[in-house]
Amino acid sequence: MLTIVDAETGFVSAAQLVKKGDGPYAVHFVSTFLDQMRAENVRVRYANEVSLVCLVEKVKAFRHPRVTTLEPIVRAEHAAVGAVERAHRSVQGATRSLVLDVRARTGLNVQPVHCLFAYMVRHSSWASSRFQPRGPRDITAFENRNGYSYKSPLVPFGEIVMVRVPIDPPGLRKKLDTQWIKGVWVGRMDENDGNIILTEHGAVVGKSVRRLAVELRYQKSVIDGLKCKISHQVLSQPALLGILQLGIPVRLEGETEMMPPMEGDVGQPSTDEIVVDDAQAGVEEVDTMHVEDVFGTEDLGDAMAMDETTSASSRKLQILLWNLLRVGSGLRAFTWLVLQGCRRHLRARTRALCNHAGITSSIFSMSKQSRTGMCRSR
Repeated sequence: MLTIVDAETGFVSAAQLVKKGDGPYAVHFVSTFLDQMRAENVRVRYANEVSLVCLVEKVKAFRHPRVTTLEPIVRAEHAAVGAVERAHRSVQGATRSLVLDVRARTGLNVQPVHCLFAYMVRHSSWASSRFQPRGPRDITAFENRNGYSYKSPLVPFGEIVMVRVPIDPPGLRKKLDTQWIKGVWVGRMDENDGNIILTEHGAVVGKSVRRLAVELRYQKSVIDGLKCKISHQVLSQPALLGILQLGIPVRLEGETEMMPPMEGDVGQPSTDEIVVDDAQAGVEEVDTMHVEDVFGTEDLGDAMAMDETTSASSRKLQILLWNLLRVGSGLRAFTWLVLQGCRRHLRARTRALCNHAGITSSIFSMSKQSRTGMCRSR
């Protein structure tokens, strides 16, 4: 376990590493913590171990051109880094508490090799910096660094929640498509305070979460299906769209092939297919001719075909219609602004004419109908 402390504010951060050394995850972890100190010149004091020496050298090179001054302690003089030793002990105690809490709620004995253990270490240091008062002023490290206390709501560690996944662009989602997926809550992000949710597909970060019923909040089967590691990146947008099972074929810009179908969808009819009988064929033909008359058959091409081989063209037509609707909204807003400008101009012109005719300013306190009628009579 790697622990780092900001000696000025008392901010603590800890991470579980697979092995000691200068691995990419360890370098990124330390560099991110130093960047959050918001200082150009940083002094790093560390124990004189071979693995730590290699790590801080890599961090110094990674943060260049920002200044990172290295201060190794005298060999075996651990009192020089007493703040880290004390924080290390506190994080270990909080991690043991989380292990016992998850065991009591789910019956699962989390070991260091389990994917939840690394998030327990991280969440223990994260909570200590935000809720543990310290110093003569009896304030938390978070308040000491930012000037205000941390007030975002939290969920008990390991609880199963529903997280809302935003879909970008919005046109990829139909009205009946869901944006909520189930996962295990393991903490919040440092940068944007988003909720970290682990699923069987990977880690998801979302702003909105919803708790389940009391009897469904802790399920051992869901936790056993987790395979995400803390060093993995969060799921990308194409991966999230594949998990949500949208009702339209997903093909984002830059992709070379369609997203693979989810398990259990083989043989299911596509939601884009239109199934009509002979009695409705006339209505369908009239609708198609109407669209062709508006856009033109030459520009429309094969976009109206609902066959699986032309799903990409159908998607282009949907995007075109969406852009036309946005343009229409912009034209309505522009027309409203023009009318408002004309109204202001007429009012100013009326005021000038009335002043020229010698009408007193008390007239302008009347209603619009009286004012207009009087100006017309003059």
